[in-house]
Amino acid sequence: YTYVPSKAELVDLMLDRVAGEIIPTESTDGDWRGQLKGLSRQRWAMAQRHPWIMQVGTHRPPLGPNVLATVEATLRAIDGLSLTEMQMDQLTTLIGDYVRGAVRAALDAREIERETGMTDEQWWSMNTPLLEGLVDPAHYPTTVRMGEAYKSGRMAPPDRERNFEFGLQRVLDGIEVFIAGQRN
Repeated sequence: YTYVPSKAELVDLMLDRVAGEIIPTESTDGDWRGQLKGLSRQRWAMAQRHPWIMQVGTHRPPLGPNVLATVEATLRAIDGLSLTEMQMDQLTTLIGDYVRGAVRAALDAREIERETGMTDEQWWSMNTPLLEGLVDPAHYPTTVRMGEAYKSGRMAPPDRERNFEFGLQRVLDGIEVFIAGQRN
């Protein structure tokens, strides 16, 4: 601690440094959705490169220049859309919470794979015979149908990034409907 007073300050500096990897883009055509999508994808990628950031509480984020630039870019993307400041805060919180949740799920899956040495696909393959003997199709018809779709190849294997993209699009769809309702 020769250069910083404590571990907390060091972690704040590290978080701000990592936040500098996010490159805010300005849109001259008012493409708020594209801007939020780009920022969210960059946050996803940043967390994949630096999984340790998920272990650090950011309820009160460090107020360094890189963190503030990211906050500003996110707010600026939805500024001028007939939203109150409270609504802008709630929408950016919604997106941030979605990204953190999706990242957490992906990192958890990655950690389980690392610890067990087994992919999700291998795990399901190993457990399928057990499930076939235990899962009664009369009680779990939808679950059985999903399992059969996966086994037959009609459904793609789990893909964390694809799931992130799907969820991000649905969140942005909901925000778009909300914004349209505010204009009416």
